[in-house]
Amino acid sequence: MACGSKVGNQLTNASASVAEQAGASALAAFSTASVVPMVPPLLLDKQFSEFTPDITPIILAAHTNNYEIIKLLVQKGVSVPRPHEVRCNCVECVSSSDVDSLRHSRSRLNIYKALASPSLIALSSEDPFLTAFQLSWELQELSKVENEFKSEYEELSRQCKQFAKDLLDQTRSSRELEIILNYRDDNSLIEEQSGNDLARLKLAIKYRQKEFVAQPNCQQLLASRWYDEFPGWRRRHWAVKMVTCFIIGLLFPVFSVCYLIAPKSPLGLFIRKPFIKFICHTASYLTFLFLLLLASQHIDRSDLNRQGPPPTIVEWMILPWVLGFIWGEIKQMWDGGLQDYIHDWWNLMDFVMNSLYLATISLKIVAFVKVTIIYIV
Repeated sequence: MACGSKVGNQLTNASASVAEQAGASALAAFSTASVVPMVPPLLLDKQFSEFTPDITPIILAAHTNNYEIIKLLVQKGVSVPRPHEVRCNCVECVSSSDVDSLRHSRSRLNIYKALASPSLIALSSEDPFLTAFQLSWELQELSKVENEFKSEYEELSRQCKQFAKDLLDQTRSSRELEIILNYRDDNSLIEEQSGNDLARLKLAIKYRQKEFVAQPNCQQLLASRWYDEFPGWRRRHWAVKMVTCFIIGLLFPVFSVCYLIAPKSPLGLFIRKPFIKFICHTASYLTFLFLLLLASQHIDRSDLNRQGPPPTIVEWMILPWVLGFIWGEIKQMWDGGLQDYIHDWWNLMDFVMNSLYLATISLKIVAFVKVTIIYIV
């Protein structure tokens, strides 16, 4: 993103005084790499070095978040190498861990400290938001494995989350905010019609970026989307709100039928608004619970002692809800993928609940068929 460098410069002005002390060391190290004959041989000996061999000039500049030096090194084509996985069994990782396990772990930590630098992310990444999301998630997972440096990795993870939030603070209009939140990796040009699904916000939720989602600009956009057909809803009197919700809840069967018949009609599009959909879903589920209560109390059944009775009217009314729940879970699994579906524990609970519904219906059918066969015979 083109605004990454400008925003990164604004975010790092506060650290200029701290970075000046390390600037001389980083520039000296850079001069050593480019003009070696000018440096006395004694100073090139590792035992006289102030830093360990894994501290390169760009890593040192990133540790101090020195924007100017990082920009100079990045323009020269210098980059921070990505560390191997913590469970990597390659020859390099195994030999390094055998020689000095502490230095091996510290070297990994030093690299991640550099990668988490806001200035480095802003200057070297084409998509700073995605880089910050992925890096914070990776650091959070590393904190669970590298227990000895758990606090350091967690602090770096919080730093990446804060950087993404601060970067979002730079938006100046709703248009800029919508472009950022609707951005997709596979589609750099945002289309008005199809690119309005808040893909970047969903990605932030996936990576558990609470600071990003809770950012005021983001929440303001979500609130405007939620009350799309009701401008000024939060300023209305509570009695007006209650009456409005009650009327929409009573009309949910009509809205549902209209949506099934003509989903692209004005009324069908009206039902798809988040706030209207929420009220209709709530009214629908309350109706479903009421039907379950009626079925459990045997309101419309006279032959209570009969085994395998035929289904009642209430039970026939419950069946569409059960089929709708199952279809909703199938659609969610299809849209999000099986892996994401399984990782959400709420989905597993819904799966168990739907399985129990189907088991109950199947047992009732089997009992009814057996009793019918006995009566016929």
